[in-house]
Parts: sequence; structure tokens; C-alpha cells
Amino acid sequence: MVKELFVNEEYNQLFVKKEELSLNSVKQYKVSVPDELSKIMVIKDKILDLGQKIGQTIIFVPTKISAGMLHDALVNYGYPVTTIHGAMSQEDRDKIVKEFKDGLTHVLISTDVIARGFDQSQVNLVVNYDLPVVYNNPTQPDTEVYLHRIGRAGRFGRKEMLFTFSFSSWAQLAFNIIKMGYVGLPVCDVKLTQSMWQRIGHQRP
Repeated sequence: MVKELFVNEEYNQLFVKKEELSLNSVKQYKVSVPDELSKIMVIKDKILDLGQKIGQTIIFVPTKISAGMLHDALVNYGYPVTTIHGAMSQEDRDKIVKEFKDGLTHVLISTDVIARGFDQSQVNLVVNYDLPVVYNNPTQPDTEVYLHRIGRAGRFGRKEMLFTFSFSSWAQLAFNIIKMGYVGLPVCDVKLTQSMWQRIGHQRP
């Protein structure tokens, strides 16, 4: 199956006004995958390669456990990535954020500890490994956090590509709720074929 795909933490946050966030410069893609393993393979085989061409990449994950799992998987495949989450010490988080801002690292896996207000001019690609959900209500998608994730590079007129994974009926429904929350939200459904990915590459920022 995988082969067929592609032949509330306060630290490190700088809160911004909602009106500073824009969807106009963001190209958004919903990527339907059959399972969790396929997410990793898509990131490894396609998204990270694209990210290297256009700038830095942030991959948002829901928990520190999923952050660690994805980090280990990508490192085992030979990709240098760094990870940040709320259970880390303040000193470690500050160090990771500084290295990313200084351009010493290019792929950052993060929980929503930096979802709001983190501004880095070289971030042009953001990945929603999972859709954000409302705290204490995991069946409700969090539209505000989704918008702020987009805003990591979509602010101040910068161009960005956003990829959101979806492999369950709930994810499809949740994504529709988010779209209804932001009328006019342009989203392209990605069919996992080589020709589709080539077209996305030609449309990169």
C-alpha cells in the first residue's frame, strides 16, 4: 500500500493579532492516506524533499509521544530533524528554537507549544500531521489553532504551502468544519500520484 502512494503551554510563544494572519498567500493541500505509516512515508519521500527546496519546515503533531515517534522514524531514515514539546525543559526549548531561527536546523517537529505567534521568515512549508482538536474535547477540531498553524509562514505576505493529512472519516468531517469556519478557504485534495506531486512542486512558493 505504501509503495502505491508515490511511485496549553505558555513558553516560546509570541501571541499575534488574528488580523495579522492571512490565508491569501497559503496554498493548502489535504492529503488522504490509508494509515499512520503512510504519513511517515509521504513526509520522508515527498514533503521533506520539497521543503529542502523552498525553506524550512514545521511539522505539527498532537502529543509528545507522536512527536517522539515521528522524530525517531525520520532520524532512522537519515533525516536530521529536531523536536520540541511542552514536557521539555525551558532551556532545551529555547536552544531548539534558537537553532531553528538561526537556520542551523531545517525541519522542526512540534506540538502546539509554538503554534501561536512563532515567526520565522524561512518557514515556507507547514505540515499538519493531525488536525488540531479542542482541549478536553478531542472530537471537536480547533479552528483557531489551525489558523495559527497556517500563520507560521502565511503572515506579512509570505508564501507558504500547508499539507494536512487525513485518513479517517472523522478527519474528513473535521476538515469540512474548519473550511466552514473560514469561508473561501482554498484547499486542494491531493491524489497520491507522481504526476500530482510534480504539479505541486511546480506550484511551490
